[in-house]
Amino acid sequence: MEDKKILDAISDGILIIDKDYKILFANQVVLNLCKLSSDEVIGKNCHILHHCCLSPCDPSDHCPHKEVFSTGKSVNVKHTHSCPDGKERVYSITASPIRDENGNVVQMVEVLKDITAEQGRMRLSGLYSVLSSTNDAIIRIKETEPLLQEICRIIVEEGMFRMAWIGFIDPKTLQVKPAAMYGHEDGYLKGKRISVDESIPEGRGPTGTALRKGSHTICNDVGNDPIMLPWREEALKRGYRSHGGFALKKQGTVIGTFNVYSEEAFYFQKEGDEIIRLLSRLAENISFAIELIEGEKIRRQAEEELRENEKFLTSVVENIPNMIFVKDARELRFVRFNKAGEELLGYQREDLYGKNDYDFFPHEEAEFFITKDREVLNSKKLIDIPEETIETRHQGKRILHTKKIPIVDAQGDPKYLLGISEDITERKQAEEQIKAQQEFLQNALDSLTHPFYVIDANDYTIKLANTASHFGEYREGTKCFQLTHDRSEPCSGSEHPCSLREIRKTRQPVVMEHIHVDPAGMNRSVEIHAYPIFDGNGNLIQIIEYCLDISERKQGEEERRRLVTAIEQGIDSVVITDRDGIIQYVNPGFEKVTGYSKEEAIGQNPRILQSGKQDALFYQEMWRTLTSGKAWRGDLINKKKDGTLFEEEVSITPVLNEAGEIINYVAVKRDVTGEMQLEKQLRQAQKMEAIGTLAGGIAHDFNNILAPILGYSELALARISPGDPLVADLQQVITAAMRAKDLVQQILAFSRQAPQEKKPLQPHLVVKEALKLLRASLPSTIEIREEIPAECGAILADPTQFHQIVMNLCTNAYHAMRETGGVLRVRLAKITIDDASRVPSVDLARGDYVVLEISDTGCGMEQKTLAHIFDPYFTTKGKGEGTGLGLAVVHGIVKSYQGHITVYSEPGKGTHFHVYLPRIAETHPLTEANHIEAIPTGTERLLVVDDEAVITTMLEVILQGLGYQVRSSSNSLEALALIDQDPMAFDLLITDMTMPHLTGFELAHKALAIRPDLPIILCTGFSELINKEQAQALGIRAYLMKPVSMRELGQKVREVLDAKREKIS
Repeated sequence: MEDKKILDAISDGILIIDKDYKILFANQVVLNLCKLSSDEVIGKNCHILHHCCLSPCDPSDHCPHKEVFSTGKSVNVKHTHSCPDGKERVYSITASPIRDENGNVVQMVEVLKDITAEQGRMRLSGLYSVLSSTNDAIIRIKETEPLLQEICRIIVEEGMFRMAWIGFIDPKTLQVKPAAMYGHEDGYLKGKRISVDESIPEGRGPTGTALRKGSHTICNDVGNDPIMLPWREEALKRGYRSHGGFALKKQGTVIGTFNVYSEEAFYFQKEGDEIIRLLSRLAENISFAIELIEGEKIRRQAEEELRENEKFLTSVVENIPNMIFVKDARELRFVRFNKAGEELLGYQREDLYGKNDYDFFPHEEAEFFITKDREVLNSKKLIDIPEETIETRHQGKRILHTKKIPIVDAQGDPKYLLGISEDITERKQAEEQIKAQQEFLQNALDSLTHPFYVIDANDYTIKLANTASHFGEYREGTKCFQLTHDRSEPCSGSEHPCSLREIRKTRQPVVMEHIHVDPAGMNRSVEIHAYPIFDGNGNLIQIIEYCLDISERKQGEEERRRLVTAIEQGIDSVVITDRDGIIQYVNPGFEKVTGYSKEEAIGQNPRILQSGKQDALFYQEMWRTLTSGKAWRGDLINKKKDGTLFEEEVSITPVLNEAGEIINYVAVKRDVTGEMQLEKQLRQAQKMEAIGTLAGGIAHDFNNILAPILGYSELALARISPGDPLVADLQQVITAAMRAKDLVQQILAFSRQAPQEKKPLQPHLVVKEALKLLRASLPSTIEIREEIPAECGAILADPTQFHQIVMNLCTNAYHAMRETGGVLRVRLAKITIDDASRVPSVDLARGDYVVLEISDTGCGMEQKTLAHIFDPYFTTKGKGEGTGLGLAVVHGIVKSYQGHITVYSEPGKGTHFHVYLPRIAETHPLTEANHIEAIPTGTERLLVVDDEAVITTMLEVILQGLGYQVRSSSNSLEALALIDQDPMAFDLLITDMTMPHLTGFELAHKALAIRPDLPIILCTGFSELINKEQAQALGIRAYLMKPVSMRELGQKVREVLDAKREKIS
């Protein structure tokens, strides 16, 4: 009894078990654990305590009791025990043998220690250790395969998992191929098929499901969970009791999974969500590492390509016979040199690198090179230097023909200077020899810079002329009037002034002007200076003349006169200031545009026009440009004398004196206010046109996609019993398809390519539907409060457009509250506006209205933002978050319904929208029909043509289901051949519009040519080539827009066939 008291006082559980596994003793701790009395335990088999069952242990389970009796050694195991209260506890069990006097094991004693809390801490500690060690491995290991292998090792050893592996999807087979594994795998993955395909059992396991979901999938009970059926037996053999699969992604796309297996059942729910959260984070880290390594591979490949390119370019540069050099743009130091340059200069390239021209060449020579370099870099243009002299190390002075080219970076700023120099010394020496001989012969005359003549005073013969003559080719014996005036006789009259005649008259030197026609047929102004030469007797014997071409001077004088006239009469403003910006001159155009007179402007600073729309930094940058000697061009928003703002296109140019100093500024300004407004209108019109073009292109393809979705959904609905659970799902698909169809019509209407159909509707139904869609996408930080009574009344509107109003206003409210959270309030009410209740800010006629109120508690807006809130393309959202069209569209829809929309907002106080729409009498037929008529049937022969095979098959099944005999074709040429073969074979032709070979219109046209009375229905997703009215005018009986419902199709077919029968009868 004393021993029992001692054992009962111990905090750990104590059991004594014989070789038949019968319990001989259990202390109070064990009895409390099992909620059993001593009588219920003593003499019973041990599995009643450990497994809470009456049946023996599963042979596949590891039993410490069996091991003690079979080996005679102590055993320590961990055991998860399910308590009577449904909770699980983890125990550390130490089982030790009890021997008789002969050393035989006859009994065993078992000590149970509760380690549940410790085990939980160990699990989480292990996972945190896994995350830390994995991050270290990602930093250390730069190759994918060894990194993944190391990660698997870390997961098993530090995370205390049975096994871990990582696999990737094979895109050809859609199977998962293991890439790394670690732990007690024992051939488990060898030959196992793990697929992404959900249609097969091997694709419905944790791995395949995780891949399809793009997240994680958990199996907490391998022994019983049906998703583990294909692998259960092998998994249990290896001690796998729980399995988790976690998706790996690269750039957002699922590429594989990492998988972990625990020897504990329900392992992943042990610590709440923390284990799954940590393993999901580990999957993100592995995904990041894979992207990082692959990115590094791509970078290394690019570097290798760059090295190859560099090697090729180096080979080219080294083999060019001309000197090639590269200097850095900042200090003009050599950074690259080729072999030809070394041979020319006599320096090794290593001696040149890092140095500039001053280190090798005479100062004056180096100064010339540096000046040209700066000219190239400043202008960012190639400069061709036909000749430059360079002092070489071994060859003395050499003459080079050099081209210098700026090399700019991505921002357009010069980074390097490239030079290519050809040694032309020998060629120049040869040219100089020839030139010296020619100069020797003409040195005397050619030293004069102007045309020079010696004229015989007796017979006007030119005895000598220099090569500077601009009047034509000199030949001995040429008369002066022939050369200078192209006349056959001496000059006479005032229109042909003659220097010889004047000198004979005055016997004094003369200066005169005349217009000369040069050999090219161009008029040139010439100033003639003539000097008489007399003999000893005072007789005039010769005249020496030289001529100055003053065409440019005369042209300049004329241009100045024209410029003054143009400035004074031009509509553009011209302003001239001194170097301090004080106005010295304004033209009449300035007075007209600004309203300031010349007297008011002169002596003032141009800042009298400043509007405040440009800040001080703008003007500082402008003056920095001007004071550096550069011209400035830009747009200014200025203010007239009367305070009116206007926009100017301005060009300001500094005027320099001969010393290069700024003495004036000239500004030419053009008022472009009207042009800018027109440009804005044009841009908006172009955007709307682009939207229209896009909408038309989308409509056809999207409606063709919707057609089989709607058709097959209706077929499926017709084939199942009314009580089938799928009925509601299919009705939702059909509803969604019809809304998508309406949405396409809305897009076309917005782009002015399709009309909208307004019909009576109950607005509360649309608002509730929109909020149902919206609620799923809003964060929990935003609360929706709604007040939407059903009795608020009906309105006349397009359902899709009204749905768009609700969604747009609610989405804007979400954007205003997404950072801070808040309340989105939606209220629907009916009001009557009369003279007494009229709201001043609401421009509405008297009558009954439905009011939609949408408000938020978000950031609110300033008044200047509210002033533009309904302008097209105006948005307060960030780049890529808004088009600026949402509220403009809402405003347009409301106005088209003769309604009104108001908005009130203040910063920090949220925003409130009120939409007023006219209420109609409930006697109008509403959009919800109370009575559905049966779909008409028939037995006629129909030919269905559509290039989309899925649509032709669908139409064939629908129409056959309605009793018709249907022949379908996906080829319009084949369909025409069938009609041509037997014109009476079909009672009706149903054809798509947009098809290869023959369009639906062309097919209809040719079919009617064969059989004029053939009824035709034309179907189209959207076409700009034909509409309903045009189709009917061409003899086509009906025109349907895809997608078309089964009811609409059946009614239209019956309507067309019956119309033909009535016409025949």
